[in-house]
Amino acid sequence: MARSGLRFGVVALACLWLLSSPLGFVAPAGRALQEADALQQTVDRRGMLGLGALAALLPTQTPTAVAIDDLADRSQYVTLDVDVQGNDGDATERVVLKLRPDWAPRGVKRFHTIMDLGDLDGTRIHHVKKEKGMVLFGFPEEATLPLPGIKNDLVRASNTRGTVGFKQAGGGHAMSTNHREQELFINTKDNQHLDAFDVAPIGEIVEGMDVIDKVYDGYHSRPHLQRIKFEGSKYLDKEYPKLGKIVSAKYSDSASM
Repeated sequence: MARSGLRFGVVALACLWLLSSPLGFVAPAGRALQEADALQQTVDRRGMLGLGALAALLPTQTPTAVAIDDLADRSQYVTLDVDVQGNDGDATERVVLKLRPDWAPRGVKRFHTIMDLGDLDGTRIHHVKKEKGMVLFGFPEEATLPLPGIKNDLVRASNTRGTVGFKQAGGGHAMSTNHREQELFINTKDNQHLDAFDVAPIGEIVEGMDVIDKVYDGYHSRPHLQRIKFEGSKYLDKEYPKLGKIVSAKYSDSASM
């Protein structure tokens, strides 16, 4: 009965997720059940955090403030092993991200959550927008439950080249709150215009921006976000095999490690 109840909850979440899609995407009932089965298979990996997302997704839920001191015991350096192009061998190159909780404590806390879940291991670099100076990544390899949105941080640093931030989910207006979930981006050029829309950088690339500049950009922004969310890397590997990816993401003591 417990498992049956859990499945019902997952089905309900899947249907709610589909029907409330910011793109207006509505799948037939059969597709919703298929997605529920996929989500069911990954409930254990997300554990109580994933199940708690059902309540947190409700619009009445108000995120609480995050103190910088709460993040002091976490490493602020993350080493990313990046494969700049798929289907060209297993070689990776090193990129180091320095997190800045003094800039964006809520965003850094969410990044730690994503790291704890292992969602950056194998994440595809799904959009490379040269004209906008943005490289986007962050969705887990395996389609899973969505994370609840988090409130915007105050902008304490500018969106200059090399800074990293969360993209607003659903392409909504950047000044709306609770719309940052999981999709991250790296500024590959100065994008200070984003500052006015409450887009707060959570950190900066301190080593390897030359690697980011080499990531395969032939697909631009063609991969469909809803399909990435619902199907994971199976969809991307089949239709966009040359996408770059982050093979692994690990905490390190400093940029020199």
